[in-house]
Amino acid sequence: MRQVAVVTGGSRGIGRACALGLARAGMDVVVNYHENQERALEVVDTIHSYGVRAIAVQADVSRSGQVKRLFEETAQAFGTIDVLINNAGISDSTLGMMISDQQMERSIDTNLKGCMYCCKQAALLMVRNKRGKIINLSSVSAFKGLTGQSLYSATKGAVNAYTKVLAKELARFNIQVNAVAPGFIETDMVSALPAAKQEEYLKLIPARAFGKPEDVANLVCFLSSGKADYITGQVMLVDGGLEIG
Repeated sequence: MRQVAVVTGGSRGIGRACALGLARAGMDVVVNYHENQERALEVVDTIHSYGVRAIAVQADVSRSGQVKRLFEETAQAFGTIDVLINNAGISDSTLGMMISDQQMERSIDTNLKGCMYCCKQAALLMVRNKRGKIINLSSVSAFKGLTGQSLYSATKGAVNAYTKVLAKELARFNIQVNAVAPGFIETDMVSALPAAKQEEYLKLIPARAFGKPEDVANLVCFLSSGKADYITGQVMLVDGGLEIG
């Protein structure tokens, strides 16, 4: 029986690369999206071409009721869940003293609470099966102080701490929980940065290049596989050396 993976924010960027990578590895995939149904369905069509099953499910991960529905639809379609990739997230680049209440609430609701909502629903299903993999997408910003990233850094740092505790709590159920912390990856989020800011960040990266979504997806797929059964509670960087630069 094929394993089933849920990828939040799976219609583009890193989420899309993860969804396609897991499908190529032989998993059925639930592609979660917030707004862009067309892009999500394009990912689903590509996955079908690999000979596995896929569905697209709309849900705002910052809303607990919608997250519960996401996992209910997953269970209805596939019967279970084996892998959760918590990828959905947002980044508000703002100086700490200029962060608005709205920005703060939106980032915490999506990046932290969204991660926790999804982990809770996935764990409830995985515990019954006594197996599972949860990979939370963090960020190098949780390790390295970057101007304008205080809010993003705070939420991703919290994700790292939550990952470690959840890994300890779920280890006895044969569920591994890890986090992957990308650096600057060629996604819509990085493309939206002004050219001058992109050049500034490139100079900080020893590899002197932005990563590709597939660079992150390769590690995510490994952690989702049986080859990573003895790895849990870890936060792994994929950043071209940015954190040490």
